Amino acid sequence: MAVEPIRWRSVWGLAILQGAVSLSWLIYNLYLPRLLGELGFAEGFALQLVALEQGIGALVEPIAGGVSDRLRQWLGSHFLVVAGGVAIAAALFVGVPAVGVLGRAGLRWGAVTWIALWAIAMAAFRAPALALLANYASPPQWPAAMGAVTLVGGLVGALRPVTTPFWLGLGPGVAFAVGSLALVGAMLALRRYQPEPLAGPIAVAFPWRSLPVLGRLALVGAATAWALRLLMGNVVPAIAERYGSDELMPIWLGLAGFLLAVAAWPAGKITAHFGVRGTVAIAAGVSAAGFGLLPMAQGPFLAFPVGLGLLAGVGTVFNGGIPLALQGVTAAWGSLAVGMYFGGFSGAMAVFGWVWPQGPDLATAHLMGAIALAGVGSLTFTVPRWPAQREEG
Repeated sequence: MAVEPIRWRSVWGLAILQGAVSLSWLIYNLYLPRLLGELGFAEGFALQLVALEQGIGALVEPIAGGVSDRLRQWLGSHFLVVAGGVAIAAALFVGVPAVGVLGRAGLRWGAVTWIALWAIAMAAFRAPALALLANYASPPQWPAAMGAVTLVGGLVGALRPVTTPFWLGLGPGVAFAVGSLALVGAMLALRRYQPEPLAGPIAVAFPWRSLPVLGRLALVGAATAWALRLLMGNVVPAIAERYGSDELMPIWLGLAGFLLAVAAWPAGKITAHFGVRGTVAIAAGVSAAGFGLLPMAQGPFLAFPVGLGLLAGVGTVFNGGIPLALQGVTAAWGSLAVGMYFGGFSGAMAVFGWVWPQGPDLATAHLMGAIALAGVGSLTFTVPRWPAQREEG
């Protein structure tokens, strides 16, 4: 039977939206310490606020995913939720530079609330947006389509070391306005290539029997988050420090992010060919071995190949997360499944930020990374491979 083609225009529209989301977070993270400093907060408060936002996101994303699925059953499309979330996030984002006015008026916690509301709005539309992927390709092609989305979003983030002087040179007012316009423009571009919504209201019961599967998807998201955080926050900087210099650290991190993003494209193709569960499990196993072997790799001729393999493996695991979630439940509750995956992802990041704000020591990082990826590999096979019937909307 011929494989149904991918709706590439729709997929690239979603990829553009993901790129706009990455750009908004890039600008936000660049300016957040300065904005909080103007409000009189201590230097470390930015890290605490980000961890708090991630903790709230762990609750918001599953709820938003479930609400989006229910609204889709009534209204025929996830896109209405996505468009509304993007519009609210863009409106809040353009106002973030003005929080200094609230601070001068003695309302600095009101300013922090405004910032947190933006982060919540961003979290609210992430699962519904990526659940649209199910409408743009047949289930076997979800990983290939996701590769394009991961590629664009990752490239924007990887360019941070190169683009930081540009964004800081614009000033907060212009930079945040550009980010807001990028969100709105990406949403309008995606709207052009939406398939027709469902013909009429449908009612699908909540998947109570799938609660264990949803819980395991949250664990997969959490373990993937820790693996990524340990790789980019501890392992890559350690390699850069060993074989480079502190001045080049941003370039090393940008290069690692670039390789992660670029690896998503072939990883998606490979995963689509061999299947999500098997490919993700193998990639997780290889990456777990990479975390364990890298401390023993002496010299750049050993460390770099192992490091590249580790980046490719973790990138494959991350790229396979959304297709794994979508295939784990019935098609009517795909956004909920994606929300559970991201809920676990955000929750793990929040816990990590509170427990290890500066990251654990290197030996602990390697051990934790190997354990996290071994967990991903084991959990992958507990997610059922249900035939997800493709629906429009």
